[in-house]
Amino acid sequence: MSLTEDAMKYGVMRGWIAIVALEEAVGASYRPSAGYAFGDHTPHHRHVAVNDIFFIRSQTQLLAIARVQRIETGSAEKSVQRCPTCGTGQLGYRSTRTNSYRCLYGHEFSQPVASTREGTEYKAAFGLDYIEVSARIEAAELRPFELTNSRQLSLRPCDLDGLIRYIARRDRNAEQVIKSWLSERALALSDEDADLAEPGDVLDEREHRNLGILLRRGRKMFRDELIRRYGACCMISGCTTVALIEAAYIQPESAPKFNNPTNGLLLRSDLHTLFDLNLVGIDPMRLAIAIHPDLLDSEYKSLDGAALRIANGRGPNRRALATRWERFRASLPKASGRSNGAESAGPSASA
Repeated sequence: MSLTEDAMKYGVMRGWIAIVALEEAVGASYRPSAGYAFGDHTPHHRHVAVNDIFFIRSQTQLLAIARVQRIETGSAEKSVQRCPTCGTGQLGYRSTRTNSYRCLYGHEFSQPVASTREGTEYKAAFGLDYIEVSARIEAAELRPFELTNSRQLSLRPCDLDGLIRYIARRDRNAEQVIKSWLSERALALSDEDADLAEPGDVLDEREHRNLGILLRRGRKMFRDELIRRYGACCMISGCTTVALIEAAYIQPESAPKFNNPTNGLLLRSDLHTLFDLNLVGIDPMRLAIAIHPDLLDSEYKSLDGAALRIANGRGPNRRALATRWERFRASLPKASGRSNGAESAGPSASA
């Protein structure tokens, strides 16, 4: 088995923010031997898998972190509320309006139509892989790590790596438990996360290689979103070997909305490295590739001036590109004339 196949076999954990009513969270149903229940009507229910990490929160704060040991299924009778006009079950509630309910398609009404149906009930069972969070972490602090814009979902995909790092800096006990879970799945944090590693921690050479490949490919949900947006193709070279295509961030994780797909590029692994090192730049106005003078005697010279490959007319965020372009320009030798055409790429560039 090749190294790439081995890394793909290992897989990557997904992260989920699971919202519960506070009385449920502190009740018997959320002891470590329990889990999180959801139905086949829940968006993303098919994507929850063993070893995924759940961040359980109430309406106000983070309560616990758990790892899925198994997925249990059963049948259950579901009560469903629907729009009386179009029948959709996607409803929003507004306590300050006369017509308290509004459906996804804009119909407003005072009461939904209630009905029952047979459905499948799922339970992500945690076993003993459950830990309460001792630090006070507000629900609003988790919002930047969510990978969905919907405020109505009770189960929300999240940026697992970023949220783990955030919580680890706040809760030492949770840090130790999460670290043990990650070491079992060959998913680790990046070089900036040395604060999560103890001097005695040792992984074998193959685990380090697998771990590095998974990390460099980018968070799976973010990478998948970019592939849906642009196609499985390097946006600089046109390479279509999926195993070599990685998700590259234009702006770093500290930037607002860094997980938005407009803040990402799909790049071949070597070009991802050169982009991170500011040896490859992208002119935000012309969407043209610029190769650093140090590489113009290499095989990368042929990419200099090439157009960024964009599918369906949907390109990356121009403001993010403009900021990144300035970093590329700053890395150029003073005598280089390459920056002459970049003056127009200022903060006024729009997405």
